[in-house]
Amino acid sequence: MKAKSRFPIIGILALAFFQSLEFCAADERIGEPVFVSGQDGYHTCRIPALAVKTQGTVLAFCEGRKKGGGDSGDINLPMKHSADHGRTWSAQQVNRVL
Repeated sequence: MKAKSRFPIIGILALAFFQSLEFCAADERIGEPVFVSGQDGYHTCRIPALAVKTQGTVLAFCEGRKKGGGDSGDINLPMKHSADHGRTWSAQQVNRVL
């Protein structure tokens, strides 16, 4: 049994996370950003990360900085999950960083 390549899904998710980078023309982009600075109560969203399981479940995390982009202050770890290879995303869940 040949393993399926996960590169297309990871590529689509990377474009969604890094939409500000000019990988392609704006009219060629696919998908929606998962985390956006200035939304969901966060001034800045930084350091996105993905965990992809073989069953199609994707976990997305970032550092959510409430009051600014600095390295100290009120910082949480927002998370969203997808059960369909990143096509749709759950509501945001927040894990507080101590």
